[in-house]
Amino acid sequence: MGIGAGPSSGGPAVIAVDLRLAGHGLADPPTGYPQLDEFRLGSARLRWEPATGAVRLSELTAVGVRSLADFGRFDRRLSWQLSAGATTLRDGGCSGCLAGQGEAGLGLATSLGPGSFLTVFALADAAVQGTPRLSGIGGGPVRIGLGPAAGARALLPGRLVVLATGSWWWLPGASPGDVWTWTVEARLGLGKAALGASFRADPQERLGLATAYLYF
Repeated sequence: MGIGAGPSSGGPAVIAVDLRLAGHGLADPPTGYPQLDEFRLGSARLRWEPATGAVRLSELTAVGVRSLADFGRFDRRLSWQLSAGATTLRDGGCSGCLAGQGEAGLGLATSLGPGSFLTVFALADAAVQGTPRLSGIGGGPVRIGLGPAAGARALLPGRLVVLATGSWWWLPGASPGDVWTWTVEARLGLGKAALGASFRADPQERLGLATAYLYF
């Protein structure tokens, strides 16, 4: 679990609580799990704005899997991701609405540098989102997103992990016609705990968080 706080461009300061029943993320410090495989089961982020008292579910992942394979001459495996859950939308389609979401992607990854400490990846992404008030395809409650997703992960000395990801989706027949997001996160492992800092940007908000994590 993790507890963080930080400023938001969209309003008052935010306190975020991250919960996860099981799994391992790409930003987690190495603990014996395969470093380039991510598995999340029952993970959620709760967002509290103390100035207004508003509490909302920012993200929910029922199940999420991402596997990055070092594509090369002797290993031709593709990288892929698959997830199902819900997210709070932050764009003109339905700002602040909680929407169900499914996402899948397929692409390539490669590891670089001494000890392959840096891994970069690029995927072709497809997603579907739905909520009753969404301005989706033809004004309906569902929209489809198609586009690239890319990122880089660096494992640095001292169990420090830096992860940068970004995506852009074309939304055919929906309003707005596209959405984007990017995130940069650094996390320092300290035994069964970690300290992290992150910055996330999307069409309506810039959010920075400093977070303390505890692993069970």
